[in-house]
Amino acid sequence: MMHIKSPVYIDANIWVYYFFREDKFFDKVYNIFETIAKEDFIVVSSYLLIEEVWWSIIKNLYKRETDRELNRHRWRKERLKRISNYMPIVKEITQKMFEVTLIPERIPSKDTVIKELKQVLFYIENYIDINDAFHLMYAQNNGVKTFITADKNLAKYASNIKDKLSFDIFLVK
Repeated sequence: MMHIKSPVYIDANIWVYYFFREDKFFDKVYNIFETIAKEDFIVVSSYLLIEEVWWSIIKNLYKRETDRELNRHRWRKERLKRISNYMPIVKEITQKMFEVTLIPERIPSKDTVIKELKQVLFYIENYIDINDAFHLMYAQNNGVKTFITADKNLAKYASNIKDKLSFDIFLVK
């Protein structure tokens, strides 16, 4: 196992594997969280990460209840009928996330925003998905030392630009 250094950024897929314990990655993810807790690591998060965790949780619960995929169109139609019932679970999971994570408080200047968006564009130009590009930028600019993910494509394309990253990518397989 690669050495994990603090602070860490935990990708949304890792959180989802942790909360939905029957996934094939659960044991590995659980061990990562154990290490983070034992070593008292700082875990950095972002609003985008939380949105992705919420969306994954809601889609998962919806599929379990209806055996249908939830897409953005169906979300609009069903959010008041069924999806609002999931909010207590979403709130509970969010509270658990905030027990171990922090969202750095910062109000970036216009120049900082432009610089960070250029970083995002650079990542996208190197075949990294748009949401992942924002996660990488956020990790890059908030002192993260280890970015933990189970996304093979993210790890593959990030390895092509590792000389531009100030952190290690830890792929859970």
